[in-house]
Amino acid sequence: MICVCGVEKCPEAVVWSVTGTEAQIKCRITQNTEDVLTCCSWSPDNRFIYTGGQQGQFYKYDLHTSTAYNWEGVRLHSVAALRDNKTVLAADSHKRVRSYNFEDYTDQTVCEDESQIINMSLSGDEKHCLLTLAKQGLLLVDIASGTSIRKYYGILQSDYQINSCFGGASEQFIVSGSEDNLVYVFKRDCSSPILQARGSHAYCLLRCLEPRLH
Repeated sequence: MICVCGVEKCPEAVVWSVTGTEAQIKCRITQNTEDVLTCCSWSPDNRFIYTGGQQGQFYKYDLHTSTAYNWEGVRLHSVAALRDNKTVLAADSHKRVRSYNFEDYTDQTVCEDESQIINMSLSGDEKHCLLTLAKQGLLLVDIASGTSIRKYYGILQSDYQINSCFGGASEQFIVSGSEDNLVYVFKRDCSSPILQARGSHAYCLLRCLEPRLH
């Protein structure tokens, strides 16, 4: 299944069931026509979807019971669920990454930055998160301590949400889109790109790296 969110004023997240070349809508996640749901993340057991946006909506949606659990007043730019099936990391409009526990409704700050965090991705071992900062490149953060490990420079971000990810054998590479039509590849221990590849004829916003290195 695939969960899809829209942009800006989109009031719903749509879950598609895909079989071969066929796709059908399984459900629509929405609680109010005035909601803004622009980011989402699956729980590792595939039962829950966490979704929210920049107008203060933050939901945990149970696909088995069609029940939505609400955390009010959180303005989200990006969200990522952890393997414990209860903790969610979310980048918010206050330039922070915070962890949220929907079982006991506790939360705490993981890290903060001076720049707006527009996107976030997790390493496979869940020890690090990679933040795309508004006009300031990428930032690698240790989740347990909240400390910044390294910044990565070169990508262009001004008007659009740029996405980045870990990849390669042992996730030793970092890949990011950019508004200059290029895909940037970094080694995790180097702040400057080792490769700049033509991504498209327009803005290159999305990326996905094959997990293994040939």
